[in-house]
Amino acid sequence: MYRLITFILLCANICIADIFAATVKECEVDSMYNDTLIVGKKVICGQKIYPQRDDVITACLAHEKRLYLVGKLKDTLLVITDDPALFSNDAFCDVNFKHFKSPYYKCIKKKQGKTRYVHVVNETDTLIFKKNDSKSSYSLQRGISKGLSISCTFTDLPDHVSLLEEFFSQPFKIDSDKISHVIIRPLKNDERIWYSKYDIPMNSSKSLFHEIVLDKDQNEIIDINPYITTFK
Repeated sequence: MYRLITFILLCANICIADIFAATVKECEVDSMYNDTLIVGKKVICGQKIYPQRDDVITACLAHEKRLYLVGKLKDTLLVITDDPALFSNDAFCDVNFKHFKSPYYKCIKKKQGKTRYVHVVNETDTLIFKKNDSKSSYSLQRGISKGLSISCTFTDLPDHVSLLEEFFSQPFKIDSDKISHVIIRPLKNDERIWYSKYDIPMNSSKSLFHEIVLDKDQNEIIDINPYITTFK
């Protein structure tokens, strides 16, 4: 089981990249309608879910929610956010080693050069933590989870579309049954927020990972949690 999940982790970047490449199609820059999305300097085909209006009130709400863009690209939902509860949660960035000691999962210590890692594995999760500099605590670097909460941190994250709507208090008004993939990521360094023209400053943020990806489980038997969460 551990080897299988580790293999999935190694392949995750390739698989998600292929899915996104197959989904995203460049459009004409001057086709500025609801079937196009502006992500950074790119204009791509898709349905804009949020925001639906471009005014200062909507801009202030987006800034407060830290929800900058939601778009639907075929069966993929793209969510641009840097919410600290997702990307710099204290439960992920300051984990003491004692939290790894539990009969419910096994802990594997590894070292690469001077950097120390801990691999936490159980029936639902394979998580890789990196030891923080000058501290005895660890931070989550990447991983994959099928559990209702992230093991050893006991943290619940919005791991399907309806919970994302609750998390942001923002209905997406889409058929979630038709969404197979959700890509959640913060803004990249070369991307600007659409509301910058209103002189609203960008939120300061830090991220432990580049993306959080939800992939619908393709097994015939679907339990209460239909998505697999990958931290990349």
